[in-house]
Amino acid sequence: MVEYIRGVAEKFGIKLSEEEALRVEKELNRWYKPSIKAEGEIIKTRDGSFTLISKEYGEPYHSVYAGAVRECYEKFLLPSGLIDKAKKSKKIIIIDIGFGLGYNSVVAIHHLKNINPTIEIKIYGLDKTFPSKLPPMPEPYGNLHNKVWKNRDALERQGILIELIEGDIRNTIDSIKDKADAIFHDPFSPFRNPEMWTIDLLREITSKLKEDGVWVSYTSALCVRKALKMLGFFVGESSPVGRRRGGTVCSPTIRFKLSLQEERKLKISPYAIPLKDKNLKTPPKEILIRYFSEVVKTTGT
Repeated sequence: MVEYIRGVAEKFGIKLSEEEALRVEKELNRWYKPSIKAEGEIIKTRDGSFTLISKEYGEPYHSVYAGAVRECYEKFLLPSGLIDKAKKSKKIIIIDIGFGLGYNSVVAIHHLKNINPTIEIKIYGLDKTFPSKLPPMPEPYGNLHNKVWKNRDALERQGILIELIEGDIRNTIDSIKDKADAIFHDPFSPFRNPEMWTIDLLREITSKLKEDGVWVSYTSALCVRKALKMLGFFVGESSPVGRRRGGTVCSPTIRFKLSLQEERKLKISPYAIPLKDKNLKTPPKEILIRYFSEVVKTTGT
């Protein structure tokens, strides 16, 4: 494994000693362990709603500790600014990256339609693969959730258009020509699903935002926040939901701010460097090896 790591690092112009490669291997091993058992099973979350455990990533689709539905509302919809925008807009466009079970979109549709029953909502739902097993959503979301998956024609008659796009998002993001009022960025975590969090893909995704649009995610990862800063966005933190740190929001024009403590981390932490995937084709493990090699070289310890 050490020689493999050194070989990958050298592809990116990074020369590692054997000791440095061992440190990279240690970092990789930390993240390859599943965060939760019961892979592929449906489990109940803290608010009583259910989620699914991914076999591929060993992570739940939603926060078990915050609650699946609560996370959708408090960590995605509220920070997105869509509730206020729906009061005065005729149409809302959402790009839902890591569409998964569809919960984020369903929660958004329900609340935006309650605020403005005549509003048109267009959603692009992107995912590498869509799950075959779907936990039931509680009411008032259950009927709407069923229609998203089984009867989107009925939703279209209500002014709700949902386009599901399956495949590697690095290849499919360019198929979206609209500009979004909000982007929900909800793949699995950056060190298990790194190809979805690189500065290169984030550049492509955020190019789909309107000038007053908001990109929102659950993550507080320094590598992601640093990438968004480097891309020229105003970056801020949403309220904590089920964890100590809040999620991340950014916008081209809305002047979000991080706390002084978080800004300091972005300046001094060796982990505050972006994940990279210049050609949007790099295998996930190689993205991580490059990242941790750069971290090791930065720390020198």
